[in-house]
Amino acid sequence: MSTKRTMNVLAALVLLGLSVCNAMVPAVNLFLSSANLMNMYLGVGYPIQIFSAAVDLSMTESWVMNCEALMCQNETYDPYSSVSFAPQNELFRLDQPIHLAANGSFEGAWVQDRLDFGNLLLLGMDYLMLNKAPVIRPLPFIASFGLGRVARSEMPHMNFITLLQNANVIKSGQFAISRSPVNTTVGRIVFGDVTPGMYVGSLDYFPIYEPQRGFWSLFLNSTSVGNTTTPLQTCAILDTTFPYISAPVDVFQLLCNQLGFTDIRSYTTPGTYYAVADCALIATLPDLVLTFDTTDYTFPPSRYLRPGMGGVCYFMVLGVDLASPKGPAWLLGDFFMQGRMINFDLDNERIGIAISTL
Repeated sequence: MSTKRTMNVLAALVLLGLSVCNAMVPAVNLFLSSANLMNMYLGVGYPIQIFSAAVDLSMTESWVMNCEALMCQNETYDPYSSVSFAPQNELFRLDQPIHLAANGSFEGAWVQDRLDFGNLLLLGMDYLMLNKAPVIRPLPFIASFGLGRVARSEMPHMNFITLLQNANVIKSGQFAISRSPVNTTVGRIVFGDVTPGMYVGSLDYFPIYEPQRGFWSLFLNSTSVGNTTTPLQTCAILDTTFPYISAPVDVFQLLCNQLGFTDIRSYTTPGTYYAVADCALIATLPDLVLTFDTTDYTFPPSRYLRPGMGGVCYFMVLGVDLASPKGPAWLLGDFFMQGRMINFDLDNERIGIAISTL
């Protein structure tokens, strides 16, 4: 990001920061899309265009689809109707897919406009206008808001959290995602320090595992089903663009064997597998425990089996062999985050997990 463009954004944030410090915490509310993805409402340009945007923990870049080049579903985006829209004449290409639904390259151009979300307004904010998106299934959104640890583009630019810090809107480089319990659709992102009112009980911190990979990742030590513990010592990546938990296919099959699930099927996404079981088993099945470092997170069968039609339940862990750079790894999607407050601390390269007060 050039100095001029950086100063445009910072000037807007400083003005906003004065009111934020005196009145409210910088935050944005979340909702679940029709595909059970964590979304927010994003306003772009002037006159403002409002549409749903996914929250993305895998990249710092934010993007909006160019609906003239891509098939947008229920929402459209016309950048040239905005009087504040400014093309930057710098191209972007990402060849390695970092999302489960991706198969190919992201291509587009850097542009600049004002962004509105929650109680924040950013003037002259850089984002990507995508002309090619490698999705292999329709998306229920046309934009993405990047809260990743590292940039995926070669163009220098500040991540959003650093911008807020430099403008003195927040003191520390961190944010927290609070997610209400299962069967509800409430969520919230708060930027800046975590406060005790956001969680109950203990707040457990974990260092970023394999930080060179650039993801918000934890060290998954083992899984346990009943009295059977399986050592793993692998990477687990937090991912708000994924509704479930995923494990490598061999580990998924092992978990299914340990739980007695024999009906394993192929998902619509190639190379993805899921298991179904009789819901009557909920009363007799053991807990599933994921151990991060030395801390256990327990999922009773009433959580890891989700009822469907006709007395059939779906196992909330899928089998997926993730491609590089994300794989090999587990994904911890919305199912893992339900009922939790997760603190993403850039300054200290750590992740905090607690029970959410939502």
